[in-house]
Amino acid sequence: MKIQYFISFIKVIFLIVFIYECKKDSQTTEPTTVTDIDGNIYNTIKLGKQLWMKENLKVKHYNNGDSILTTIPDTLDIANEIKPKYQWFYNSDENNLKNYGRLYTWYTVTDSRNLCPVGWHMPSIAEWDTLIEYLGSWTAAGAKLKEPGIIHWEDPNVTFNTTGFDALPGGEHSRSGGNNFISNQLHTEGAWWTSTASKFDSLNAKYELINNSRSTIEDFEHEKNAGYSVRCVRN
Repeated sequence: MKIQYFISFIKVIFLIVFIYECKKDSQTTEPTTVTDIDGNIYNTIKLGKQLWMKENLKVKHYNNGDSILTTIPDTLDIANEIKPKYQWFYNSDENNLKNYGRLYTWYTVTDSRNLCPVGWHMPSIAEWDTLIEYLGSWTAAGAKLKEPGIIHWEDPNVTFNTTGFDALPGGEHSRSGGNNFISNQLHTEGAWWTSTASKFDSLNAKYELINNSRSTIEDFEHEKNAGYSVRCVRN
């Protein structure tokens, strides 16, 4: 009789532990979407221990409601501005905004007013490295991160073992040469700012680059007044 009571007691303990673990798991389920201050909704994807946005950022306000400026015209020379904070969508085409999001200067993405949704932030170079390490290596990570097919990427679009991150080629708005959008980069290259500044040049910061015809993802440095895409990562 005592043995039966003991067995019943053990079953109750296991049931309590099971219910607790299920409740804990339900509380820690990662959100499948996130919304910015403008009401734009982004799908999310978990890769390793990180939760990333699946789309490029589109927001045109900081989290405190302040507007992020844009240049009029788009070719306005801002070379003499010390810390220009601007956003653009490629070639001023609304269709590009819908598909590829906005391009931001580095000074914008690192502003203390924050442009990532609450609870999210601009990824550092170290956080990008964590993602790349999870995918195996920088030589293959680009192919795994890109959206497959040639709807948005130009042919050939080298992909394999794609993750659902759906990286898109949003182009670049360079402010160093002709102060204009770089031709032929839309559909061929995606570039994303990191929050990490250059160790060697106060005017430069690090960004990640993916090309349509290569499987790699590589980090480079560029002047902080250039316009690149943004993917936020959860805190």
